[in-house]
Amino acid sequence: MSPSSALLLPSPHPKQRGGAVASAAAMAAVDAQDKDGWTALHLAALSASSTVLLRLLDLGASLSATDQHGSTPAQALAKILQGRTQPEPKTPEFNEWYEKKKCLHLLAPTWQSWINFSR
Repeated sequence: MSPSSALLLPSPHPKQRGGAVASAAAMAAVDAQDKDGWTALHLAALSASSTVLLRLLDLGASLSATDQHGSTPAQALAKILQGRTQPEPKTPEFNEWYEKKKCLHLLAPTWQSWINFSR
């Protein structure tokens, strides 16, 4: 069994979030960084994929991993959203904007975190 395949196995412990068993090597893979320092969590946040983002968080992805500019996933997403106004409802632009806001909320669930990331 490869280290990353452990992520896909059902958990023998029913109370474990995400229903997956993860080895130390697999957990390290969750926080692997590309040449720009981006992790899977950075990519999930920036692509507004809240489903993937939640799964990565369940697997223990680090909220504090920074890219080459020193930005955490939440900070990188906040920079993209900064200054954007809410688009007209029921449009594709609104759906994308809403998903990005939802991802930012998932990454910074407390009001204090939101204030810090919005600066």
